[in-house]
Amino acid sequence: DHIYVYDNTGAHTDEISLESTLFPRFLESEVTRIDWPCRVCNNNIPAHENTGERSSQYAAENSCRARYGPSTEWIASFDTDEYLVPMGDYNSMREVVDDATKDGTQILTFRSTRAIPIHTYMEPFHDHKDCGTATDPTCLSVKSGHLFSEVYNCEFMHPLKPSWSERAKKQLYRSDYVLAHYVHY
Repeated sequence: DHIYVYDNTGAHTDEISLESTLFPRFLESEVTRIDWPCRVCNNNIPAHENTGERSSQYAAENSCRARYGPSTEWIASFDTDEYLVPMGDYNSMREVVDDATKDGTQILTFRSTRAIPIHTYMEPFHDHKDCGTATDPTCLSVKSGHLFSEVYNCEFMHPLKPSWSERAKKQLYRSDYVLAHYVHY
């Protein structure tokens, strides 16, 4: 029902914020932007021996839970390139959490997968410095009239990952039940 964006653009680029990307596309009643110009102390790739603390991400997530958790039933933390896609008999995440609430479930854990796009929903794209030219486009974009989640909703699953990937799962949880949460844990 509502998205809280912890915007750390200022920690990584010369850009000021995601404000022009978020608004006017979304209403302030749908999205709240929180300026969060904190740097991550150590954030190595997941397979690295020391994957890092992700301290800024942990702090942002717990700030959100502490500030906004008391006024919400369910809460989750996702990066901007991650999506929850309802599957099976579900058409919305609202239906998923309504069923979980009826069942007394407190935490929902989701597997993580990298989907392969359905190419019939995509078209050649060149309007970016790294995407070729009009006569020789080297990138693809989503065709007009299709949603990003529709294009990538093909339920593709890679073979089983090593055990370190278990922490890559994401949770949607009841904010009155989980008092501290650390991104993947």
